[in-house]
Amino acid sequence: MAVDKLVDSTQLDAGLTSVANAIRTKGGTSGQLTFPAGFVQAIDDIPTGGGGSDISPVEFAKFMRGDPSNIDFTNLRSVRRYGFGAAETGNLYLPYITTLVQYVFDGVNAPIIVLPAIIQIQTNTFRNCNKTEVFDLGSDLVNITAYCFQSDTVLNTVILRGSTNIVPMLNTSAINNTPFASGGAGGTIYIPKALYDHLGDGTALDYKAATNWSTVDGYGTITWAQIEGSQYENYYADGTPIT
Repeated sequence: MAVDKLVDSTQLDAGLTSVANAIRTKGGTSGQLTFPAGFVQAIDDIPTGGGGSDISPVEFAKFMRGDPSNIDFTNLRSVRRYGFGAAETGNLYLPYITTLVQYVFDGVNAPIIVLPAIIQIQTNTFRNCNKTEVFDLGSDLVNITAYCFQSDTVLNTVILRGSTNIVPMLNTSAINNTPFASGGAGGTIYIPKALYDHLGDGTALDYKAATNWSTVDGYGTITWAQIEGSQYENYYADGTPIT
């Protein structure tokens, strides 16, 4: 066994205790847990429900170590800050995620990220996803925050599925250093026909007239397209059928 790192035993013990307490709380138990087998078994014993299970105990252990590669995240409910940072995940389909904190995907190697249930994001949530080409965002997204997509240098497609109102862009910094920025190569934003038909009419449903959206639209980098009739009408960007 190689010994190549020094460990602060006090910090390690405190960290393991914190994780053990979280597992006991979630599992409704107060028993002692041995590491790692006891942790894995306790996680495995936690009942699941509500439309799916969590990731497996082995996958959970990898995730806690900051190694999210080659894991099925379909049933994941939450992600910590930098949770997917610099990970070789491939496309990500996360149908149960509703809220995301800052820098969740920083540096992730995911060409496509699909978040059908997303409601709330923070500043920098999708920042530095410099290998992500497509974001497919659900119909309940509240807004696009400052620095949201900053430095997503190959981003060429954003799908905004909300059909009853536009998704406000809180600051034009959302698209800094992306193809959508001034002078950039440009890309396509897909929106429902209900909103596409309002483009240019100056109403509250007109993306081209909305605060900050109007500025970005003025760069000439956005090609607007409607979801209906496109490959995204019946399938999410990763190919998952919309049911």
